[in-house]
Parts: sequence; C-alpha cells; structure tokens
Amino acid sequence: MLFFSKHESAIFLFHRVLPERDPMWDPTDPALFERSLKYISKNFHPVSLDEVIANKSAYRSKPLAAITFDDGYRDFIDYSLPILQRQKLTASMFIVTDCIEKNIPVWTYIFDQLFFQTNQLVLTGINEQGVTDASSRVIWAHKSARMAFGKKLKQAIKYIPSAQRDAVIREVNRNFKDVVLPANLMMSWQDIKDIHAAGIQVGAHSVTHPTLDTIEAEETLYAELKESKDSILDNSGIVADIFSYPNGSYNQQVIEQTKKAGYRAALAVHKKPFHHLKDDPYAISRIELYNESWMKTKASLNGMTSFAKKMLGR
Repeated sequence: MLFFSKHESAIFLFHRVLPERDPMWDPTDPALFERSLKYISKNFHPVSLDEVIANKSAYRSKPLAAITFDDGYRDFIDYSLPILQRQKLTASMFIVTDCIEKNIPVWTYIFDQLFFQTNQLVLTGINEQGVTDASSRVIWAHKSARMAFGKKLKQAIKYIPSAQRDAVIREVNRNFKDVVLPANLMMSWQDIKDIHAAGIQVGAHSVTHPTLDTIEAEETLYAELKESKDSILDNSGIVADIFSYPNGSYNQQVIEQTKKAGYRAALAVHKKPFHHLKDDPYAISRIELYNESWMKTKASLNGMTSFAKKMLGR
C-alpha cells in the first residue's frame, strides 16, 4: 500500500551505493539498492526529475517517482549506474564542485574518517559541546567512544554559524594528522560528462557543501550557489538549473539567493512526498534512503514513515 495522495510524487535521495561497510556513515548495499529500484518500478511510474517537477497532476496510473543522488562520489559509476541501466531507470546527480575540481571528498566524509581512522584517544582544542577552546581536552577510553563522539559532533556543527564550524574542522584536522584519506573517491569532470552522456541529469550541490542557512554574509551565500552552477557549465558544458541544498537546509534568504543565481528549482530533504500543488518549487521535498533493513526501506519507499510522522504531528 502506498501512502501518497493524488497530487503527490516521490523523489528519492541516495548518496553512495557500494558493498563496503562504513560504521560512521554506511552506504547503501548494492543488493538493497537494486531491490529498492525494482519496488519503485513496480509500484510507481518512474520518470526523470524534470518530469516530476513539470507535471502538475502528479498522477498517472501510479504516483510519479524520481531518483536523485547527492555529492558526486565515483562509486556511482561502478555500482549505481549499472544497476540503474539494468533496471532501465534514470537519475539525477547533484555535485559539490570543489570536490570534483580538487578530487577531495565532502567535508562530512573527511570528518567521519578522521574520527574512524585515527589512533588518537585525546582531542584538544574542542570541548564536549563542540566549541573551540584552547584549554579543553577530551579523552576517550576506546575507539568506539571516539567514533560516537565524532558522529555527535558532526551533526552538531552542521547547524552552527559557518565560521565556527570551520574552526572546529581545523582543530579536528590538527589533532588527527596521522590519518591518510583514500584518494580518487570523487568523479572527475570527464566522469561528469560521461554520466550525462549516459542520460544522468547533472545538478549543483554548492561549491564546498556548507549548511547554507548558517552563512551570514549574503555575498558568500550567493557565491556558493552561483559559482557551483558556473563551474559545471565551464568544465562540462552542462547547464545545471536545479540546485540541491547541502544537508537539506535552507531559509528564505537561501531561497531568494537561489533564484537570483538562476536556478528554476531546488531540492530539500523533508522526508515526505512532494506535493505538486502545495510545495514551493524552491523547497521540493525528497525522501532519503539509508542502508537499513528491507522492512524500514520499504516503509520509506511507500510513504508509510512520513505518513506516520504526519499523523503523530512530527
């Protein structure tokens, strides 16, 4: 049973699909991804993201559905794209342009790996509340305690002012210099051209993946939006006119600057269906999917999770 009204569509969000497990931020297993696509094909009418956004009725014989990815990890080519092609489905990929240009992962991935791979059990310069403080010292008894602290800290600093977040990231990098991050995790500009030629829509996901509604300076906010769009055009010849908000976060100022930067729509992450008649085209909802049990995944796919939250007033 699908929990979608007549005017609602499903826009699903994935990040990474690969068989290797990661205790800090676990990618979707390829088998689960393929099972999810088969479920979407059977229960929805899969179309491109453009068609979902343009369609006002939102319903044919079944609800419309589109598949999206954020960030631009290269394993999309190795795992996601072959499965999409096997299922005869398309998708949209929203890229962080500095990550493509410099071949560096998104800062959230780097942050996770620093806490996962370091041998250090002491962190100086940051207190338990995630505030930079030269006199502070956090000590962990074991690796799992350090990893738990890192997960909590990453979530906390996503939503503090950008200058404070950058200070915390610098301190973490200073502490964990023993970590060597894996190389070539991100797609190249040639990879971007190749997936676009294979039918994958390419959109913008900012320059550096900040939480946009924490940026106070309007010119800095505008640069994250406009320069991302311009970089995609300059390096691949692709016009990226849809934007995906990093961390799904935005406010009215972000919406206004997104319009000013020349985008015709923008994607958020409200974990509920997109309502064609009610929702702002600059705050389009997506349902994010994780590496979970099939029962939980299926509940998210059919809208049961968001419906239950709505009924409970969450």
